[in-house]
Amino acid sequence: MLGRQVAEYLLERGWVTPAQVEEAQRTKGFFGGQLETHLLKLGYVSESVLGEALTELAGVPFASWEHLRAATPAALEAIPVRLIERHRVCPFRLEEG
Repeated sequence: MLGRQVAEYLLERGWVTPAQVEEAQRTKGFFGGQLETHLLKLGYVSESVLGEALTELAGVPFASWEHLRAATPAALEAIPVRLIERHRVCPFRLEEG
């Protein structure tokens, strides 16, 4: 469901074309996965553009590879490993404890 919303968001802003969304939809049908992932893999959007769309639609801040690589030890130690694994999160910054 989110994939379609992402595609519509990108289309409204002129960041992808309907033909690009169709191609991504075809590859999704063949390989599975998420529509937005195929838009990225096909080179139709950049990571930062996709991150902006996902942030806007999901309400969760986008963490680029640079952010994740800069994860502080304090942030990594703030959440128990079992919760990190269960929720598939990567704490990269600690704010206000």
